[in-house]
Amino acid sequence: TIKPMTKFLVGVRYAYNTASQKYSDLSTTTNELYTYAGLNGMIGQKWNYSLSLGLNGNFFKDMSGHNHHYYYFRPQLNVAYFIDRSSELTLNYEVNTLNPTISQLTFNPYYKDIDYLYAGNPNLRPQNSHAISLSYFKGFRKFIINPVVSYTYGKSQIAPVFSTKDGVINETIDNLKWMQYYKASLFMQWMPLSNNLLRLRLYSEIMYTRNSYMGQKWNHTGYTIAPSVYLNYKKWSAEIFYQTETEMLSGQILTTRPSMAKVEISYRPIQTMTVGIGIRYPFYESWKQTQKTYGTKALSTSTVERIKNNANMVYVNFVYTLPFGKPSKSPKQKITNSDKDSGIFNRL
Repeated sequence: TIKPMTKFLVGVRYAYNTASQKYSDLSTTTNELYTYAGLNGMIGQKWNYSLSLGLNGNFFKDMSGHNHHYYYFRPQLNVAYFIDRSSELTLNYEVNTLNPTISQLTFNPYYKDIDYLYAGNPNLRPQNSHAISLSYFKGFRKFIINPVVSYTYGKSQIAPVFSTKDGVINETIDNLKWMQYYKASLFMQWMPLSNNLLRLRLYSEIMYTRNSYMGQKWNHTGYTIAPSVYLNYKKWSAEIFYQTETEMLSGQILTTRPSMAKVEISYRPIQTMTVGIGIRYPFYESWKQTQKTYGTKALSTSTVERIKNNANMVYVNFVYTLPFGKPSKSPKQKITNSDKDSGIFNRL
């Protein structure tokens, strides 16, 4: 029997960074202070909760010598309900803020073309986002299913936008009025053989984005499908992974990230050491990413970035884990899907 218990967590983090340019008097200084406090524990035998509140302060000077001070709260609430020994329902809510970078705040205009001007925006404000998600997990003897639905509302999202004035196309970074992001995902795993020798996984998601800026609204729908196969035999493991192209909308730029494939073999001679070899983007000519304008009539562009060295890229890996530290007791462990494979990269 696990006795209910509550933990109180508190912490402070401070970071300082300064940068200067050779042959120039320009320099930047950044200070960041983050402090948080929270509670983690059980209510009865069915409910697990985690509640925290963080305060972030960011202070920096841009290359023009202007000082910027940003303060914001970062609350988070996570509540899990254990339906039975093999299933749970989890609700998560959190607030996040993204500060503009120094390069985005620096005006520094330049012409990309005779009628095409780009400039930073010193009037940018931090973007705030409220994200809520609901997740259901169910584990059977040889099958796992985990659907998740989420909604994010972003206020003053920092994003690239385009406009025209006096016959000149202007590109800049600005704060959108709002952004809405909906996502539904489904993860499934089937283990048809005993001892987890073979695992078949499928991850899929569909995303819908809506933006509003200067009285205009536009939206986009995208999806991702990622099947994978994992083999485990004694100290050996292998993985075959594929993921389709993914389209992500940021402001008035639509980015198409390339499909991804890899094959990987690992060997664990002892418990704390893993060696492996793999290949990324097999049978690809090059890694290719595309960006094009979307949701604007100011101009129509499409750019393609290719990296040939990333295609058919063979890599080796060596990992040795040094165990240290003192284990702490957790209020109650949530349902987990324990993996025995020793793959090189993080799993979905």
